[in-house]
Amino acid sequence: MYWIQYRVIVVATAIFLIANGSALAQEETTMQEVPTMQEEAVSPLQVAYEEAVAIHDGGDEELAIKMYKEILDQDKTHVATHANMGLAYMSMGKDDDAIKAYKKAIEYNTEDEDAGYNLGTLYFKKGKHDDAIKTFEAALMQSPDVKDASLYLNLGNAHFRKDHYDQAIEA
Repeated sequence: MYWIQYRVIVVATAIFLIANGSALAQEETTMQEVPTMQEEAVSPLQVAYEEAVAIHDGGDEELAIKMYKEILDQDKTHVATHANMGLAYMSMGKDDDAIKAYKKAIEYNTEDEDAGYNLGTLYFKKGKHDDAIKTFEAALMQSPDVKDASLYLNLGNAHFRKDHYDQAIEA
C-alpha cells in the first residue's frame, strides 16, 4: 500500500508542476494557487487505477490484478476495476476468476455493456449457453442501438448451440 501512496504523491507533484510550470520558471507563487490545485486534483484512487491499467496494458496481468485488488480494498464498487480485472484474468486463462470479476462489475453497474459481452463470451466458451444467451440479451437491452456485430454473432451462436434456430437466424 505504501508504494501506491508514494506513486500518488509523485504523480500529483508531476501534475502540479506540469499545470503550473516548473518551480524555476515561475517568478512568483502565491498561497492562493495551492487550494485551486487541490480542487482540481485527481483522487488517489483514480491515479492508482490509471497506473494499474497502464501496467495491465503493458502486459503484466499479475501485477495489475494485485493492484486492482488493492483498489477494490478501498472501494469495492469501483466498476471499471472489476471489469479490467476480468480482462486480466481472461488474458491469463483464469476464466472462473474472470466470470466472478465481470459479475461484480455488472452487479455494481448493470449498464456495463462491455462486461456483459465479455461475461457472455466466457459463458459460451464454458458451454453455458443459456447463461450466455441471458447475458448477451441483457447487454443488448442496455444498449439496443449497439453496432457491435460480434455481440449479435455470439448471441446467434449461443442460440444455435441450444438448437434455437429461428433466434439464431434473427441474431
